[in-house]
Amino acid sequence: SLENIKSCNYVWLDNNNIDERELLQTLQLWARGINEHHSILITNIHKSPQQRTIWQALSREAKVKVEMMWCGVLIFDEKLQPGSYHLLP
Repeated sequence: SLENIKSCNYVWLDNNNIDERELLQTLQLWARGINEHHSILITNIHKSPQQRTIWQALSREAKVKVEMMWCGVLIFDEKLQPGSYHLLP
């Protein structure tokens, strides 16, 4: 559930059956949370319009972005050097 996200350090997002606006708002608040070790894996970032929207919005706030063919990883640790990596064929 979205309530449980607030206590997580890591989220794996691959469900397309959640209200996009509510999920994005929850994840943005979560990414700005007090824990500096947040990371998120989002699947289907190039296939699903919902996942692509969430990926684009959250990737602007991430310290490190790793974009792969079918998924992406965002890391929100302020101690890391900023970086954007594309592992696409």
